[in-house]
Amino acid sequence: FIGVQGAIIVALLLSIRQRKSAAAQIRAQAGELTQINRELERANQSLLLEAGERRRTERELAESQQRLRIAASAAKAGIWEYNLVTGEVYRDATLKRILGYAPEELPDRSVNQNQHLHPDDIELVHSKFRELIAKGGTVDLQHRVVTAQGRIRWVHVAATLVPNASGAPELIVGTSIEITDRIRTEEQLRLTAQRLELALRAARTGVWTWTAADQQIELDPAACRILGLPSEDRFISRDRFMEMVHPEDMSLLRSSALAAMNAGREWDVEFRCRRPDGAWIHASARGAAERPSGESLRIAGVILDVTAQRAAQAEQE
Repeated sequence: FIGVQGAIIVALLLSIRQRKSAAAQIRAQAGELTQINRELERANQSLLLEAGERRRTERELAESQQRLRIAASAAKAGIWEYNLVTGEVYRDATLKRILGYAPEELPDRSVNQNQHLHPDDIELVHSKFRELIAKGGTVDLQHRVVTAQGRIRWVHVAATLVPNASGAPELIVGTSIEITDRIRTEEQLRLTAQRLELALRAARTGVWTWTAADQQIELDPAACRILGLPSEDRFISRDRFMEMVHPEDMSLLRSSALAAMNAGREWDVEFRCRRPDGAWIHASARGAAERPSGESLRIAGVILDVTAQRAAQAEQE
């Protein structure tokens, strides 16, 4: 009986120990589960923050894109994107209109980047883009495009390189603004100035401007030729000019110019002038004083070489 009782006691002790050991294991596992749960909570919180940051970034990006679209629309600028990896070109509605299309007539994306480039400007555009890809940064250029109707238009392009996550070139993003009217106006002004210069040269007439603020006289190429000055001397001081004037004509030149400025009338005077090569010429100068808003007084006019006429008159006399 005692042996049986002892065995029972031993069995009970072993059972108690096993229960204690199991309880300890359970507490350890519970601690580990608690730690894992805390780590999961921290990870979940981090994911929530990351998701919130991503949503904020996406919202800011969408707002930025919307502002860009509004600004581009106000400036009548077309937005485009060239994917260097796929060769795909994206064009927005404004750029489609510049190219002569209704928005629905041309796909937003295509792989023909040269489709509307003027043939004579393709190499210019490609060379600028190669330079942009090699050096990064931004690029500005003007080039011609051919519309769907076959018309030629000028655009001003501003583009920037966008790398991918690893830093390799991925996109070229830019804007195109039509400047056809400006180019035509500039060309007309250039032709007008060219014709005027030819007419003045034929009439042996030059254009000059004297500004009171700096006492400088600006001469056009024809005026430089009349006075025998090199074209790089198109800006000369009043004192240098007066040194060229015949001593007997200095007083007349000064008084007539002063009278014209005080009376606000046109100025017309004839005087003798010595060129740097030593030759004397007879010159006739005409001008008018003006004071543009917020600017210094100036006199603008023309100078004519009348040496031949005066020589002919002298022979007749």
